[in-house]
Amino acid sequence: MAARRLELGLTQSHVAKQVRFKPKTGRRRDAETVLSRNAYCMYEIDGAEPDLQKILAIAMALEVGPAWLAFGLPASDAGSHAADRVRAKILAA
Repeated sequence: MAARRLELGLTQSHVAKQVRFKPKTGRRRDAETVLSRNAYCMYEIDGAEPDLQKILAIAMALEVGPAWLAFGLPASDAGSHAADRVRAKILAA
């Protein structure tokens, strides 16, 4: 992740600000939240694993497929379109 982020000339904060998600619990479940830089940093150093919603958002920010981000697999065009559909469903929920 870090290598790709640096390849794009992005900071951790820049990527984190692009990751918007709806919290699963708490009072603000209906509002979108922005990922903190600290949380993104933990993902980069393998200190934590993002859930699917965040994997999709981080993949978009890093301009890679979610399969590459989650498993190191190359993304096919079909996989990218499928990820777009999954992301739309997750964000609509």
